[in-house]
Amino acid sequence: MKKRKILISVGIIAMVLISVFAITACADNIGGIAAAQAKKIAMADIGTTEEAVSWVTVEEETVSGKTYYEVEMMLKGIKYSYRIEAESGRIERIKLNDQVIDATTAPITPDNPESQSIGETEAKSIAFADAGVTDGTAVTFLKIEYDFDDGQYLYEIEFRYESKEYEYEIVAANGEIYKKSIENVTVSAPGIADADEIISAEAAENAALTDSGEVAGNVRFVKAKLERENGILVYEIEFVSSEKKYEYEINAITGEIVKKEHENLTGGNSSGSGVTGGTYIGVEKAKEIALSHAGVSVDRVRELEVKLDKDGGIYEYEVEFKCDGWEYDYEINAISGQIIKSDKEPD
Repeated sequence: MKKRKILISVGIIAMVLISVFAITACADNIGGIAAAQAKKIAMADIGTTEEAVSWVTVEEETVSGKTYYEVEMMLKGIKYSYRIEAESGRIERIKLNDQVIDATTAPITPDNPESQSIGETEAKSIAFADAGVTDGTAVTFLKIEYDFDDGQYLYEIEFRYESKEYEYEIVAANGEIYKKSIENVTVSAPGIADADEIISAEAAENAALTDSGEVAGNVRFVKAKLERENGILVYEIEFVSSEKKYEYEINAITGEIVKKEHENLTGGNSSGSGVTGGTYIGVEKAKEIALSHAGVSVDRVRELEVKLDKDGGIYEYEVEFKCDGWEYDYEINAISGQIIKSDKEPD
């Protein structure tokens, strides 16, 4: 009889342990995503890491039959609170210092930063003034990006001026210099005694634009990069008009055109590219197709990029954007508008 009681007791203990394990497992992974994934989604939306925050907590909550993760963290004196749907990983609500903001709309939209920030032109002026730039035409390798980092929107500006490389992060809301770095730059190549002998990227762009016969206001430059080709420094210049895409290689010392190509974006042939037939759907249509497939509106996304490229002999639009803690990538046939490939992963 005593032996039977002991066996029963052992069985009860085992059942309790199994129940505790099941409850713990469910608490850590309810529905479609785990607690760790919810934390990652919230941090990615802010643009931070676990090492940078003062503290972070994740709790389970059920509202009207739906299960959510409540993720809270403290970063640079700001308390962030996220409600994330457990099944889909979608951000349902965001609070900053306990004040609710719209989870579907960023505080400042990357597509139109001028509306609620100092603007790209002013941010560039602030960086140039701090660097002592007196001649804007002497600046090379200028790059400006609008991003969300460390809990705030920033203009990230990189450029070279008088043999130095500058990197700035300018607070988009008020123009404060958040970070900056300065490095000496040495450019060496056969026959080049001094970096000053290299023409500016703007001069290379003007040479390509003049040769193309296009008007500056009707084109958009997408690339200006200094590279070494067969021992010669050249600028690789790319720009597009409403009808054509141009690619140039400009000698960085003499300004002479080393190579040039163009592609018709509205059908027909192009010099050296072999593009024939069909009419391109265009950047706006490609963007519309991708956003429609993802089920999001343009005012909800950030870091939206659309680029025309050639892959396996087929011209396609590559569309990339981020929304609600997710990163989307699309490849869309440039003529038919068919989605060749789509990908979605946590940001």
